[in-house]
Amino acid sequence: MKAFLTGAYKEAGAPPASFGCVDVRDVARAHISAMEKKDASGRYLCSSNTAIPHFQWARWLAEDEEFKDYPLPDKLASPLPPLLKMDNSKVQKELGIELTPIKQTIVEMARSLVALGIVQKP
Repeated sequence: MKAFLTGAYKEAGAPPASFGCVDVRDVARAHISAMEKKDASGRYLCSSNTAIPHFQWARWLAEDEEFKDYPLPDKLASPLPPLLKMDNSKVQKELGIELTPIKQTIVEMARSLVALGIVQKP
């Protein structure tokens, strides 16, 4: 995220990487729920239901007025491979976790980096 906000990918383009994303606050809620629910058992996949391309992060940030002046990439460095799909229904149904929309997570993460001084405003 820091590289996106500081312009490291502006010229070359966003890396053609993608992966499952989750808000760390959702992971914490899932851990607590799994400990508290007597019938909780097995593995719970706490992730987006599809891999999120890095370039999508840049698009979401560019849509937010707060990040309009940041040097975000506006292209991909190379084509994306097929996106992986995941099934996160178990964590939502059995633990009652409503996963935070990834767009919200990405924008809030960027805001946190700025608020903490890790990334400077342009």
